[in-house]
Amino acid sequence: MRPLLILSCILLSLSLQAQKVALVLSGGAAKGLAHVGVIKALEENDIPIDYIVGTSMGGIIGGSYAAGMSPYEIENIVTSEDFLRLIRGLPREGFNYYYHRDADHPGFLKLDLSLDSTLNVQLNSSIASDVSLNFALTESMAQASAIARNNFDSLFVPLRVVAADIFTQQEVILKRGLLSNALRATQTVPFFYKPIRVDGRYLFDGGVYNNFPVDVAANEFNPDVIIGVNVSTKIFTEYPYETDDRLIRNSLIYMLLDKSDPTAVGDLGVYIQPNIRGYTSFDFEKAESLIDSGYVATMRKMDEIKAKIARRVSCDELTERRTNSTAEVCRLSLMAYDIRALRKSKRDT
Repeated sequence: MRPLLILSCILLSLSLQAQKVALVLSGGAAKGLAHVGVIKALEENDIPIDYIVGTSMGGIIGGSYAAGMSPYEIENIVTSEDFLRLIRGLPREGFNYYYHRDADHPGFLKLDLSLDSTLNVQLNSSIASDVSLNFALTESMAQASAIARNNFDSLFVPLRVVAADIFTQQEVILKRGLLSNALRATQTVPFFYKPIRVDGRYLFDGGVYNNFPVDVAANEFNPDVIIGVNVSTKIFTEYPYETDDRLIRNSLIYMLLDKSDPTAVGDLGVYIQPNIRGYTSFDFEKAESLIDSGYVATMRKMDEIKAKIARRVSCDELTERRTNSTAEVCRLSLMAYDIRALRKSKRDT
């Protein structure tokens, strides 16, 4: 009887150690800031996050966490004035970027019509400048990319980012390359930001074809439990008669994005939908309340989460891993310095 009990305990321990959890974060622009609150609540309750899959703002928040940032570091960034400036296409306070760019046509549509030609319709490729955002993403993600050697499986948390190829009308799952490029691609909302080339092709916001990539998490990582966080909702429940003229352009932009299926998580997973009624996709200045909505929604689901996920990872363990990751950055920097010094020494001799 006793050997059987010991064997049962060993098997239970092994099953708990083997239990893997994937976190799926949907797109939703500013509403995606609620994901920060979700991650805060999970960490505070020692819930493990073994894999992350994200689309659009879900990719930005998830990618930042996968790069080794704590939820509190991410919160400090997205609630800062600098973050608002980046989103609006402005440089950070005290910085100026000097580059040449032809002036954009001010309209959303440009029509060219002459007597000897057919009607030519052109859509502006972007509304907001992406220069400041590109600089910020490159700067903040460079170290994590270098440590992982551009392999997203080797990040602090293995990551998949979803983008879209509008020419073949297919989703693109990004799993290697420069992390900054992947995060920039996944949140390229059509007509808001210019698309960028990744592996030779232009990519747009992953929400065009897969805004809630639960299937990507299942296929890529085969986790035991999926926690799916969906911040994609109707833009308005009633027609906004008094503000429709002002809101029409932004509504047209998000009309192009795929809707999310709340049933995709399934019975074995946990579905979280923060209460984001009253918020629009451009309410970035309301970051603190959006983060709080994600935290509250997750805490309300915590009993279900703990019932389905028996394994725990303490904040101390996560802090130690982040510290070791920082030490690896220092080691790589010293190696680079030694190589430069050696080359200089050889030139001098």
